[in-house]
Amino acid sequence: MIFSGTVTNWSQLGGADAPINLYAPDDSSGTLQTFGSLVLGPFDVDVTSDARRFVNNIALSDAVSTDVNGIGVTGAAYERAAKALPIRQGCGILSYPTTFGMKAEEYPLSRRLYLYTPPTDVSAHASQLVEFATSDAAQQILSEVGFVNQTIERTSLNDEGGRVLHGLLDEQEVPFQDFREMLRELRGAERTSLTLRFATGGSQLTPKSQRDLERLANLVANGEFGNKEILLVGFTDSVGKFSLNRALSFRRAGSVETQLRTAVPQGALEGIAIRSLGYGEMLPVGCNTDIQGRSANRRVEIWLADPA
Repeated sequence: MIFSGTVTNWSQLGGADAPINLYAPDDSSGTLQTFGSLVLGPFDVDVTSDARRFVNNIALSDAVSTDVNGIGVTGAAYERAAKALPIRQGCGILSYPTTFGMKAEEYPLSRRLYLYTPPTDVSAHASQLVEFATSDAAQQILSEVGFVNQTIERTSLNDEGGRVLHGLLDEQEVPFQDFREMLRELRGAERTSLTLRFATGGSQLTPKSQRDLERLANLVANGEFGNKEILLVGFTDSVGKFSLNRALSFRRAGSVETQLRTAVPQGALEGIAIRSLGYGEMLPVGCNTDIQGRSANRRVEIWLADPA
């Protein structure tokens, strides 16, 4: 492992015979603490003492960008001239540090920003701050100060070739005709970064996903998707039989559809097509060998298609 000092030369990773120059934030950094808990903690190791430490993230990023043998860790807001690297998960899935991947919560090293208020007696100013931070009006500001905002992005199936290939080559026993059916349905459609996930062990949406469902309902009511057909595409982890998982993913997508139709004001759905689909463990975004991966895979994606 590079950051623990076990791997010290690029030749050990198939690169040139050159020492690895390591750059890391100082111990007070929240970014380093998150990196430690997600990457180093599971192996019970710390950042090697040979790493050059920085208080300033901009200086760290600039140092890496000018060092051909350098590598470091910092926040996405400080990428600057350095190159952000994809993460290869244990099962081979490549996760890219794009804003889409972070909004969909598929990049393993992304983290949420939490705003906490007391359970009772919340001041008006605090309530207004939380409401503003999650509003459409605040998203550009959040982006300008270096956070990944919550505006919806779109991508096509063509841009998801990596996970399609992994799904085809995965060891899970997915019937090829089912996989082809999924590709036919999603070909030409666009996936949005809105991805709804479920609490462990049930079909209840997580609090964030409940909020995202409200956002989706508002967008639908305001005509943001024009004449597109809204596809609610359910997926599961790989625990259990494929046939049962596919049925479960369809039921979860159907549950989201019911909640969406309830949340949209009466009359606003006139002329808008919504359809639920379920594909079980096809197209995983995380490894089914660990809890985090299985949790990431239990989801309903929001796609937009031209009406048939």
